[in-house]
Amino acid sequence: MNISIGNMPVYKNGTYKISDQYLSRDTEVCLQIRAYGTPVTWKNVKFTVAKTGEAPVELQAGGEAVQGGTSGNKAVWYSFTAPEEGRYTVVFPKMEAAAGSIESTIYGDITGNRYSSRIINLSQGGFNDTIALDAGDQRFIKVNPANSSAADEIPFRIRIEKTSTDKVVTTAAPADLTEVENWVSFTAEADGSYEFSVTRNAGNTNSTIYAYKNLYDTPYAARGSQLKLVLSQGETIWLKATALSLLSDITNADQLTARKSGDVRIANVTSDSSVTLSDLATAEDNGAFYTFVKVISDTDGSYTFSCDNNGITRMVLYTSFNVASDYGNVNSTPSSEGIVSVQCDMRAGEAVYLKLVSNQEVTGITLTVESSSTAN
Repeated sequence: MNISIGNMPVYKNGTYKISDQYLSRDTEVCLQIRAYGTPVTWKNVKFTVAKTGEAPVELQAGGEAVQGGTSGNKAVWYSFTAPEEGRYTVVFPKMEAAAGSIESTIYGDITGNRYSSRIINLSQGGFNDTIALDAGDQRFIKVNPANSSAADEIPFRIRIEKTSTDKVVTTAAPADLTEVENWVSFTAEADGSYEFSVTRNAGNTNSTIYAYKNLYDTPYAARGSQLKLVLSQGETIWLKATALSLLSDITNADQLTARKSGDVRIANVTSDSSVTLSDLATAEDNGAFYTFVKVISDTDGSYTFSCDNNGITRMVLYTSFNVASDYGNVNSTPSSEGIVSVQCDMRAGEAVYLKLVSNQEVTGITLTVESSSTAN
């Protein structure tokens, strides 16, 4: 079977590079020249194959950076085999007195199947996109000058970083963000709403963070520069923060912080019964007054959530545990009768989240959850 390794339009009086391709010993390569339109006669056409690199150098996850060098006509290849399932990043540390920039390209196999490519300014260092691999998966990295006319060799260092999964953030202790891709776990110490944000000390971390119900989930459950999530006691989530650039000052790393911002009451309802929560109270948090209620249904049904006014100025309903928005999915103010209520269809096992908002601390609030079948 013939496999194409590259093609390029060719004009008269010129030299053209068709492909820089890794070839195994005894591989046969054929050149096909075609004319489009008017028939032409080809004269003095030369086809040359020049060796531009050696066999790939094997890299180890977590190992020391390997010294390398590349110039205009010399690509350098590296290979890497994942020792275990995880996420891995090709990293090029900052070079003192750097001579230029390189291009780093990841391949699924050495004969093709190209993935991401990045231009790396060696005076700053850089990295390719982080990739997920199963144990035994192999990838190849090709390094060449960003400028193909570079005559002098450009020295660089290269290493493989495995994303760790042992970082933990608590309300008492932040997590240092020292990797290209940081996965940090958080376990709620009590039912409540929790806020997460990045403190940019070194300034190399993207301020947008992502929340996941499980490690390496796809897609994310929430994202934002400041996440506010409603969690039950003992519930564990994962937060991801990624680097914009390589860490320049490891003694003053960016940090992921967590704080408990409010209380949550939990109510379990069924389609053939109503539930009343009494003695709810709003509390102050950064100048705002609110409390949350998490409602879980064990059957499909339509539900109405209502409370007498009693100082409640708004009721906000969220269909996700991400409650950062002030207005959620449904936002209701008191009726002329002084009742605040919202309606929502729910599926068995799913939860909705209610935020009761006031202008000051309010106690003795009563919330009623009633299904459409019991309301009649």
